Order: sequence, then C-alpha cells, then structure tokens
Amino acid sequence: MPTNDTDLVLEAKGLKKSFGGNAVLKGVDLALRRGEVVLLQGANGSGKTTLLNILTGNLKPDGGSMHRHEPLGRTWQDVRLFATQTLADNIAMAKPKQFGEEPLKAVFAAWKSRSEERLNEAETAEILKRMGLAERAAVPGADAKIAEAKFAAMVRALRAGAKVLFLDEPLAGLDHAEIDAVIETLRTLVKEHGLTLVIIEHALNIPKVLRIATTIWTLKNGLLTAGAPDTADEAGDGELHSWLESLAIDGALDEIDLPGGAHLTIAARRKDAPAVFELTGCKVSRGARPVIAEPISFILKEGDLAVLEAPNGWGKSTLLETIAGLIPTAEGRITLFGADVTAIPVWKRAHMGLRLNRAAGNLFTQATVRENARLNHVAEPLLPNLADRKAGTLSGGESRRLSFEAVLNNPEAKILMLDEPFQALDITESARVRRSLSNCNKTILVTVPKGEEGNE
Repeated sequence: MPTNDTDLVLEAKGLKKSFGGNAVLKGVDLALRRGEVVLLQGANGSGKTTLLNILTGNLKPDGGSMHRHEPLGRTWQDVRLFATQTLADNIAMAKPKQFGEEPLKAVFAAWKSRSEERLNEAETAEILKRMGLAERAAVPGADAKIAEAKFAAMVRALRAGAKVLFLDEPLAGLDHAEIDAVIETLRTLVKEHGLTLVIIEHALNIPKVLRIATTIWTLKNGLLTAGAPDTADEAGDGELHSWLESLAIDGALDEIDLPGGAHLTIAARRKDAPAVFELTGCKVSRGARPVIAEPISFILKEGDLAVLEAPNGWGKSTLLETIAGLIPTAEGRITLFGADVTAIPVWKRAHMGLRLNRAAGNLFTQATVRENARLNHVAEPLLPNLADRKAGTLSGGESRRLSFEAVLNNPEAKILMLDEPFQALDITESARVRRSLSNCNKTILVTVPKGEEGNE
C-alpha cells in the first residue's frame, strides 16, 4: 500500500531486474517527494538508466511494486525529437487532449479546432521566446543543435503535463555556457512551477548538478541509498591541460587558436617524428550549409596526442567526418602520410589506417560484445565479463567503452579520431580512457566540448 504522505509523488518497493541472468537491480526501495531535485549516481553499468526506464514505465520490472501520484515525463541520452517536425511543432504536439485529435469534432467543429490550434501555437511561441529560441522555432528537429534539442525535449515533456521529470544525462555533450543555461532553466522550473526532478549525470558533470540538487540517490550492487548532497561522488580534477603536459616531451605543448573560439592542444610524444596528417586551408560544409566557414590548418606528427576544444555547433563532428571522407571537403587539402587524400573515398582512407570513432552509433547492436570486437579485428576479449551480451543491451558507459577500446586496439589503425570519448563515463571509466590514450602510441585527435574535463 502507498504511504500516506501528501508530498509523495513516487514510491517503489523491492524493484528487481535481471538481464540474461545478470541481476542489475536487486531490491530497490525509494521515495520521491514534490519539489525534490535528485541526482542519481552510480558507476557505469550499475543500472541507472534501467531504473529510470522502470520508474517511467518503459521497462517492466521482474519484481517489486510502484505507486505514482503525479504525471511523469522523461528525456533520453539520445535526444528523441521528431526529426522532420520543427522545434515549435515538437513542443506544440505534446499538449494533451487537443480538440483536433478527435476526427468528428475536427470535421464538424473545425472553427474550434483552428482556434485551439492558434492558441497552442501562440503559447508555444511564448515558451520558445522565454528559452531564447524564438528565431530557431522553424528549425527541424534533425537540424537542431544539441542544446536546442535538449531544451525542446524537456519542455515537450512539461507541455505533455509532467510534474515529475526524469532527465538522462541532460548536460552530456554541452559546452560550459550551455550547461549553465540548462541548470538555470531547471532551477527556475523547480522554483516557479513546483517541478520534481531526477537527474542522471556522468561524473564530470556532477558538480554542475549539485548547484540545484537536494538529494543524492546512489545505486551500487543493485541497491539504492539516499543521502544529502554532500554524499555525491567526487568528480576528480580531470584537468586536461595538466594531463597533456605530462605526456608531452619536456612538458611543452603546441597551442593553436582556431576560428570560432576553438582551440587545438598538441602533445608531441616523440622527438623528430615525421608528419603523418596535415589539414591545409580547409573549409567544411554540410550540403549547402557552411559549418566551418573560415579556413583551418594544422599538422599532426607520428605519436601526437591532440585535443580539439570547441563550442557546440562549431563543427567538431563535421570536421572529423570530413577528414574521414564521409563528407566532401568544401575547400582546402587533406594529406595522410604525404599523400593528398582530399578526393579519395572513405574506404581508401581507412585502408591507409585512418579511423573515426563517433560519439554515438559505433556498434552493431544485435551483435555480441565479442563479435563487435572481432569486426574491428581485435582478437583479445574486450569487456570480458560482458563478452556474450548483445551490444544493444549495454549501458551508455559500457557502449562507449566498447566502441572506444575496439578502435583503439584495432591493429590496422594508425591515426585515430575520437569524438568526445569522455562522454557518459563515470570517474573510473574516464580515468581508464585517459590511461588508454596515454599508453597508445598511435596518432590521436580527440574532440571535447569547450569547458569539458575541467577546462572552463
């Protein structure tokens, strides 16, 4: 029976969930009260997203009970907007019980349907204005910047009537300014609209969430404990610049300012190493839309470890896809091992040893962990404890680690491009990634959002 507590919005007793004999949740008890801002923390693979999926009705538990007293909404790690609908339409369509949804009323009382639609459009326009997105209202969901998409997903859930909002890594992939904007928006929603929040974030963004968190839920060994904000995990310094200095010869770094507020830091790890990659006067576009309109140039030598920091929307991912050959070069030249590859196809660049590890979508989800490793020509087992699990059942952090380790250990890879490899990782995994990069003798180009890994 539910507890007699008027502030209680959600309670659960003894929640259990297993996957293929692996017990993820072993009897989770929790109580969530109106106005709370909960940070849900735990190591990668501890079951945070599984718990959110159960609490929001997207996954059935194997055992236990739940009682919901307020409408729930959620957002996802991969932002799920309707790709062909505008940001305005994504929000407007979420309004419940619209008159035009009933065919008979829409036909025989069309005037009322149109009147309600105009009101809905006006309310949506006001919401977008308050979010600072009025000029982006007509942008399709597929073309929205990541911060815009995350704002729209949160507001859409609220527009649908949610009083309790579950946010799965709302700060992941955002730069420093965007994180501040999201945190302030959430603070306002809680204060002015009485919203209740449960937030999952990876370790490096925990200090940002602690600005507004009132309660910490820690998931460990299949059980959940609740505590005050001072029980949050320490994020570690994660200071990128110091880490690079420790790798560079004599601690000297090559610092290059690029157009649009981007910055490239190169740690040379070998003396008198030959150049293996050169970008000369390159401009980048997606179709007819310029992404990097000012020419950029830089050289990487054998064994270099370089980090490209840039604001979201600058074109980090687009640049890597252009270098890989997935997008044509708008202008300029790309050279690998002294050969001009600007006009050659992606498979020839891969044959020369160039590899791209995207921020998402690197795995065959229906293949096992072992099979994904073999497809990358990696014979040694990766994530041995999960070798027979299908990749699609892994947690976000486990998926990132598998895709990262697979490309890093590919014996045919000579130049690696890693798009935001620290995203969705806990403290232990983030440190593991840095160690793996430190021990890898290949030429590596890493991208991070401006302000990531302690560089604000």
